[in-house]
Amino acid sequence: MLCQYCEIKEIEMKRRPLCKECYQFLHKENCLNEYPLIDVRSSFIESLTDKYGENIIDEYAKIIQSEKQGLKSIADKYGFTKEYARQVFEKLYGFHYTVIKREKIKKKEEKKLIERQLKKDPTYKVENFKDGLVKRGAIAEKKVLNICATLGYTVKPFIENNSIDLVVNDYLVEVKSAWKSMIIPGGKTPYYRFNLRDSQRKTDFIVCYAAPLNKFFIIPINDFNNGCSIWVAEKESNVWNFSKDGKHQYKSTNRFWKYLEAWHLLERKENKEIIFTNGINKGVSSP
Repeated sequence: MLCQYCEIKEIEMKRRPLCKECYQFLHKENCLNEYPLIDVRSSFIESLTDKYGENIIDEYAKIIQSEKQGLKSIADKYGFTKEYARQVFEKLYGFHYTVIKREKIKKKEEKKLIERQLKKDPTYKVENFKDGLVKRGAIAEKKVLNICATLGYTVKPFIENNSIDLVVNDYLVEVKSAWKSMIIPGGKTPYYRFNLRDSQRKTDFIVCYAAPLNKFFIIPINDFNNGCSIWVAEKESNVWNFSKDGKHQYKSTNRFWKYLEAWHLLERKENKEIIFTNGINKGVSSP
């Protein structure tokens, strides 16, 4: 295109439709305003499409919405560097590509968070997991979640890690379940066994669900022994059991029965008063 003032030389200035000499002359004469600024973006798009084809504009529009495609995909497709692809993006849209990249990272993190919440949701696990120990555990979690919701407690899945199941009134709660009883070798009393991993000791309460009894024991972690499992007797009674060799007797205190349906332990701290009165807990029965 020719200079709009002299109409002889080619346009040399990026912002005005003038050659260099005419630009300097008009600048001294303070007459530049008579020649409007060039639409740099339109001019750039025109030169870009002339060189790489009209589809290149659509390709740049796609990477804004695409989670997988980025500047590298365009650079590889059209045979220029990633840095040049970045410069083109900035000229086309007037801001850095890092803005789009941060938004993509944020959306990706939000998507992962939703997926973690979904996979930790007991209802989702009950509906989608195959029959087995994991699904049985999910059934127990769902029962606990429903009971706590009925009591008006704030309850939700704990998504920070897979070691702990729920958050109830800001307490970390791990749900354990036993679906059949067993007899300790040498004994006669049936017990339900609940195992606890070391990573789960960060919890505040262990809710143990004895499925055949349809009963819950809400046990504070401080009362959970140092071993990896606890044994809850099938009945609340003091029973004398014999050791394996049959020579020694030991008494089962069934101390965990005091936590039977002790849902009040999960009340908010400011609402707590006396946990037990004369050895009788003030919990509520499960539905």
